[in-house]
Amino acid sequence: MLPGGIGQMRSLQTLPIYIVSNTAGSDISELQRLDLHGELMVKNLENLSNDICAKNANSKGKKHIRFLKLIWEQVEEMETRENVERVVESLQPNSDLRKLHIEGYIGANFPSWSMTTYLVHIVELSLLKCHRCVELPQLGKLPFLEVLTDDGMDSAMYFCGSYGEMDSATHFASLKQLTLRNMPCLLEWSVNEDQGILARLKKFTCEACPYLNNWPDLPSLDSLELFVCSSELLVLTTAKVTSLTHLMISGFLELHLPEGLLKNNTKT
Repeated sequence: MLPGGIGQMRSLQTLPIYIVSNTAGSDISELQRLDLHGELMVKNLENLSNDICAKNANSKGKKHIRFLKLIWEQVEEMETRENVERVVESLQPNSDLRKLHIEGYIGANFPSWSMTTYLVHIVELSLLKCHRCVELPQLGKLPFLEVLTDDGMDSAMYFCGSYGEMDSATHFASLKQLTLRNMPCLLEWSVNEDQGILARLKKFTCEACPYLNNWPDLPSLDSLELFVCSSELLVLTTAKVTSLTHLMISGFLELHLPEGLLKNNTKT
């Protein structure tokens, strides 16, 4: 538990972690007037009783925060799931954020500020244990996104959802590293038929996505790691690679390696 009175330290600029108290009527108003810099992790967000309490943090007004972590932990104790959606909506960060980590969020929908290009400067994004979310934010439109991790999004069937149609030349234009884990319902790249291309992707790790069998071309891939996935995904991800230097596969129930696998790969 953090000591009280932090909000009175008006010259405080570094506060790596803030733990929301579980006392009655708890809010995070202590953060309101602090001009924090760098990284901020807000834990135990399940203790925020409503969106008004969340707004008291003034997270949007913290212009110098570059890395924000929002973490819910004891989510099984939450009374309503609608409340968590209002809370995260009110925790909108500044638009100059570079890294965002959301963990343990049990809303069915991501906040509206993540469904547009509001976070245009985002370079790294992690979505962990967002079990009930069906559709990911419109990440393909973020021009500087380089590193994306999605772990435990149980309900998603399509990576791009209903907004998959866009110019493939600008879709995930800067993405270099992609990690997908524990997405048992994930079937395809997009709800639309367009397969797309991830032109700059260097490293792709996919674990426990057993039904994923449609994926974009990965012409620049250097590193591929597949665990508990389908043979179809292996074929798709290696079809047009020319510079693969690292390949790790494990946990396949059935593995059939076709002739000519990696035939276009020129690296030895």
